[in-house]
This record gives sequence, C-alpha cells and structure tokens, in this order.
Amino acid sequence: MIAAPSSVPAVDLAAGDESDDVANLQTMLGQLGYMDLVTGYYGDITASAVARFEQDNGIDSDGWYGPVTRMALATRAR
Repeated sequence: MIAAPSSVPAVDLAAGDESDDVANLQTMLGQLGYMDLVTGYYGDITASAVARFEQDNGIDSDGWYGPVTRMALATRAR
C-alpha cells in the first residue's frame, strides 16, 4: 500500500538522489499508477516512471524531475 505524500517535492531530483523528497515523488507517482515501490532512491525505476509521466503529460521525456515536471505533478495531485 502506498501512503499519501506530504507534498509535491519542491526540489529538483535526478538519478542517484536518495531522500524523503524522492520517497514523496515515488509515492505520488505510485498513486497515479506509474510505480509500485517506494524506496527513497532515485534509480532507473524512478527515472523510467518519471519519463512515462512526462510523456503522458506532454513534457519532454527525460526522466529528470525538474520545474516543468513538478508543475504537472502538482496539477495532477490536486
């Protein structure tokens, strides 16, 4: 079961990052059906989930969680 995140992560995140912000991102992506596991580590699985979310939302699909992806995720999370 994926718990509710506290908020949309407000920092840029990319492969190799490990933090509560990554866990929140993974949780939000999980609630939207993009991933199943919350680890707090931004590896290949998270990058792939972010890239799929970006592609589905008309964003340049690079797998990096930056300002444009953050805005789209915040909109979807409402």
